[in-house]
Amino acid sequence: MTSVRRVVSLVATIALVASGLVATGLSAGTVPAQAATEEVYPAPATGSWTADGHGFGHGRGMAQWGAQAAALQGRTLDQILTFYYPGTTASSIGGPYVKVSLASYSPTTTVTIWSPENRPIRMGAINGETMHAAGRWTVTTSGQQVTAQRRATINGPVLETVIITGVLRFESLSEYGMIIGASQTATTGRWYRGDLRIEPQVSGFNVTNSLPMESYLRSVVPRESPASWQPTALQAQAVAARAYAWYKVTTGSALCDSTACQVYYGRGDATAAGNLSYSWEDSRADAAIAATAGRVQNYGTSVAMTEFSSSNGGWTTASSLPYQVAKPDPWIGTAPGDTVTSWTSTLSVARVAESCPGSGGTLRNLVVVARNGNGSFGGRVTQVRVECTTGNATVYSPSFGLMSNWWKPRDVTPRLDSPAQSATAISYGAQMSLAATPNVGVTWTLTVRDHRTNMVVITTSGSAAAGERFNATWFGRSAAGISVGAGPYDLALSAVSSTGASASPYRTSVQVGPAPDPPKQPTAG
Repeated sequence: MTSVRRVVSLVATIALVASGLVATGLSAGTVPAQAATEEVYPAPATGSWTADGHGFGHGRGMAQWGAQAAALQGRTLDQILTFYYPGTTASSIGGPYVKVSLASYSPTTTVTIWSPENRPIRMGAINGETMHAAGRWTVTTSGQQVTAQRRATINGPVLETVIITGVLRFESLSEYGMIIGASQTATTGRWYRGDLRIEPQVSGFNVTNSLPMESYLRSVVPRESPASWQPTALQAQAVAARAYAWYKVTTGSALCDSTACQVYYGRGDATAAGNLSYSWEDSRADAAIAATAGRVQNYGTSVAMTEFSSSNGGWTTASSLPYQVAKPDPWIGTAPGDTVTSWTSTLSVARVAESCPGSGGTLRNLVVVARNGNGSFGGRVTQVRVECTTGNATVYSPSFGLMSNWWKPRDVTPRLDSPAQSATAISYGAQMSLAATPNVGVTWTLTVRDHRTNMVVITTSGSAAAGERFNATWFGRSAAGISVGAGPYDLALSAVSSTGASASPYRTSVQVGPAPDPPKQPTAG
């Protein structure tokens, strides 16, 4: 899942749901709301849009930043879980084991495994393990045959060889854990509690880690939520992570160690000597796990799929599950340090163009067809159309590399919004102004012409930043050898952006009064 830990440590890591040409992200039974009008965003020459957005992740279930905000406001664990998983009730699963696939080694062709603190090793086929001396066991496979060779040191001579067919299991006494490195020459490794298993595949093998659920959570909870957070928020994370993992197990799905499941780093990093060099666990998270030991949330008699994400952006996201409903989140966005409930980022034209049909397509327009109707901008984007030189394609619920699918590009076509005229008639020499607010930074020009002759009387120019209201002023009088007399004058306020794109000009007119009679000259007496 989207880990709030990475939000805190990397602030704005933008690596979320990959967009596709299929309806990924839309749950069964979810019908996108058709936009009242399609939002058309021509591909800018600059190669990117500035996009405003909300949330980090899918928004289903618990918002981690929302749980922290609720805890800061004194809400209880039950209040938090009941809000984010309505209709669920507390239940206990005791202390079962789980098995996690380690993505870095699934699949792979070789690893080296050693015991923490040089403890003796039990290894062999499951339920057929035998004791072996501590050492560095380098593993390879050929089909279903697994070969493990023990060395005492890196690049040392092979002291022992074990060959079995099928799964090879490693553990130290009392399931203290095992350490794994990527190769025979690895000087550091990752320490996992429980056991490590080599599972042969058609090509190479996968490595899995089997351990008690509560030990597994000791790494998951502080990776998904910062251990410095409120105890109640950490307890909510512990329950959600435990229930989510158990839902995966009981429905026959594999657990992984990445954001595709839950972030799991094992106990910590270790040296070649088997000593812990960095812990991925934290005593504050351990306390939250212990305080909620065995607790999950059930819907009816079955464990609920307690999904969570960093921030829902202000609205929870509905799915076909009865306990995943859309509603405003009263807590999200109020916790100090929350930078992901509302954000501004860059939306790359090249990233969007990856969804063009065929190969080599150039994006012409990004068209938002539908949103879910919840919150600002009309809610999360549920359907877009990419219009390309190679044709059009429909993409469902895309994030395009942004933090969520709740985004809106800023319009890069320059506009002069809310134009206004200070007067429609002025005395000769009096001041009048045209005002406007550009949506992007522009250089503006005011052109005044005599309506009767179409002669340019004056041009004046200036610049304005996006959202900055400006006044273009003219004094209705003769200047620079151009005579201004009584009558109508046409005014045109135009603007050009830094990319050379032009805004539609604002045109109007003003009536100028007659010039005053010149002062009479005294007559000679």
